[in-house]
Amino acid sequence: MRAREGDFVESSDGLLFDVKGLLHPPDRVVAYLRYYPDNRGTRSRGGVRYVKVYDLTKRRLLLEKRWPRYLYYDAMQGRELQGVPKDSILALHMPKLRLAALLHSRRKDALEVSASRLVKVLAEESGLPLDCLGISGSLLMGLHRQDSDLDIIVYGATAAKRAQRALVTLLEAIRSFTRTILVTSGACI
Repeated sequence: MRAREGDFVESSDGLLFDVKGLLHPPDRVVAYLRYYPDNRGTRSRGGVRYVKVYDLTKRRLLLEKRWPRYLYYDAMQGRELQGVPKDSILALHMPKLRLAALLHSRRKDALEVSASRLVKVLAEESGLPLDCLGISGSLLMGLHRQDSDLDIIVYGATAAKRAQRALVTLLEAIRSFTRTILVTSGACI
C-alpha cells in the first residue's frame, strides 16, 4: 500500500484521515483527521453520520481526547504529527479510482455531474489523459453536500503545470464571455 497526498485513510475506528505527503514512517501513514462518526454530524455515508473537522488545532485536541493513538512524535521532523498505524487501516481511498468510478457511473447527483464535467473539460483543454486526474475531499469519501468543493487532483509536476495553464485559459475564456454578456445586455437597456 502506497499512500500519497490526496488519498484518504479510513481507520478501524471509523475515522477518516486525509493523507499528507508521499513519505511515511514504516509503521504508519502520515494523515490528518478530517471526518469522524458522530450522531450530530451533517454528512452521512452508509447510514453513519459524520462531522467534518478542518481546523488543525481542533483535529489535534479531538484526537488527544478520544483517539490518542493517532498522535505520535516524528523523530525525523522533530515534532508531533497525526498518523494512522498500518494495523489500524481499514481502507485506502484513492482519488484516481474514485474518478474512474464516477465517470462510469450512471447514477450521479448534481455535484458529481459537475465534477465529471469539470474533469473532462480540464482533461480536454490540457490534453491530459483522464488517468492523470482524480477526485479527492468529500466527493472521494461520499460525504459531499451540494455546496461542497470540487477537489481535483493532478498527478505529476508536468501534468500539474499543463492543468494549471489550461485552468488559466478556461478562466480567461469565462471572463471574456462574462464581459461580452455584460456589454451586450448593457446595450439593450
